[in-house]
Order: sequence, then C-alpha cells, then structure tokens
Amino acid sequence: MFFSTNSTKIKLLLGLGNLDSKYIGTRHNIGFMFLDFLKKQKNYGTFKEDSKLFALISNNKTEEAKILLAKPTTYMNKSGKAARAILDYYKITLENFILIHDDLDIEFGSFKIQAKKSPRSHNGVLSVENNLSTINFRRIRIGIDNRDTTQKKQFTGRDYVLSKFTNDEKKQLEENIFSRIMEEIDFVTA
Repeated sequence: MFFSTNSTKIKLLLGLGNLDSKYIGTRHNIGFMFLDFLKKQKNYGTFKEDSKLFALISNNKTEEAKILLAKPTTYMNKSGKAARAILDYYKITLENFILIHDDLDIEFGSFKIQAKKSPRSHNGVLSVENNLSTINFRRIRIGIDNRDTTQKKQFTGRDYVLSKFTNDEKKQLEENIFSRIMEEIDFVTA
C-alpha cells in the first residue's frame, strides 16, 4: 500500500505549481498538471479555493478514505504554508501525505516515488520541508529534463523549468507518464 493503513481516513496529495496563466503548461507546474489529470480520470470534485488553507482543494471519498487534492495558492516558493495549514486542519499524518513536483535531476519520461529524497535545488520542496520541519514524507518526483547537450548550455535551470512543454511532451505526459504514476499509487483506484 502506498499510504498508511492506520486509522487516519484523510489523505493528501499536494501538487506544486503556480496559478498565474503565464505558468500554465510549464515544466514547473507538473504537480498541478498531474492533479488535473487525476481529477479528470477519477471524477474528483471541482477545485475550489479555501483561503484559510491557502489552496485550491478537490476531493473524492472512497469506502476507505477521503482523498484531498491540493494546489497551493501561495506561489511555488511558499507552498509549505499550504501544506502545513492543510495537514494541521485535517489532522493528516505524514504517512498519508504525498508531495508531487517537477524534478530537473530526472529525465523526462521517468519518475521516482520516494521518501526523504528531493531535487538538488527546488524552492517549493524546500518550503514544504521547512514548514513541516521534516523531510520524512513521500514525494512523486516527475522528471522534466528533456534537453540535449547543446540546450543544457543554453538554458539555465530556472529558464528551463519555466519553459512550456511541447505538444508531443504533453501527449506523452497524459498518455504514458501520468498513467504509470497512477498505477503505482493504489489508493486512486479504490
């Protein structure tokens, strides 16, 4: 089981991204993109803003648990504020929390589901770790690096993560990568 089977009945998936329209479809917003895909595939409710939790929230109730999908409204670098608020409000344990984010250290088309492992430098992930005062939670690290050697010299990491996915890459995300991630996290099919 991907999540803990303890008595906690609320589970949280928090995707990292930025809400402004200029960030839609960028590599840095892959956490939001995965949540949108999951919401569509599993008929979760509409994302609604909850200002006290600093996030847009969607949910789905199964026989075993209530699953929350959350997109922080605080911008990437302050995402931890939303994580802390949601975990505290719903009394969600770290065993029932997953952070979903882009990872420039992993090639496009790959992903890793791990605890305690982060990209070398990611301000959104760092914000969550700092606000939770721990690195002891699960992450879905989705690879976004699709640059060849020449492009790596031309694009800094910051410029590249803020670039948009190509149409071919978007298709691969939806038809292959996101579906593979869903297969590995069993709770979404409950």
